[in-house]
Amino acid sequence: MPTENNPEHNKYYKLVDQIYGIERMMVDNQLLLAYKDNINEETADQLIAMVDSKMVGFDEEKKIKKKVFNVLVECLQNVSRHAEPEKGKDHESSILLIGRNENSFFIITGNMMSNDKTEHLKEKLDQINLLNPEELRDRYKELMNKMEFSDKGGAGLGLLDIARKSANKFEYDFRKLSDKKTYFTLKVNIPVGEN
Repeated sequence: MPTENNPEHNKYYKLVDQIYGIERMMVDNQLLLAYKDNINEETADQLIAMVDSKMVGFDEEKKIKKKVFNVLVECLQNVSRHAEPEKGKDHESSILLIGRNENSFFIITGNMMSNDKTEHLKEKLDQINLLNPEELRDRYKELMNKMEFSDKGGAGLGLLDIARKSANKFEYDFRKLSDKKTYFTLKVNIPVGEN
């Protein structure tokens, strides 16, 4: 064990403090799952199964659980389809956090993306955030009728569907990491109680 006068001692206690801070955050936010690694279709299925087993401990209406799972599936699909890892890396920078606070379940995803795609995504998120529930429903129906699929396999419905099911505005952040890459985080809150 490192001694007090040793630099290793300071590193050790700093690490212990960080671990304790993470543990407190997990307890305070009733964190169900924290995951950092490759997110693809196979891991998405495993993550969904883990969340399903953890949700058993929550006394929530079936309707709320269904919303959480629907939003989770859409969020995982977005990460698996749109994350762009750094050259030579395989989505290892993707994250998923799921928890429950007093008023809602929350899902946070994070992934690397190209800088040249951030402005378009920001505009899309901002446009969705401006829509009320009726406008979200109408826009969703409009896109369903068009059914024009992108090169990534979606028709642009995923974010609209998340917004509709969560009945909340998106919280998001873009952190430019280099001339080519940005780290994108998205937080979705799914309210509990009457909607």
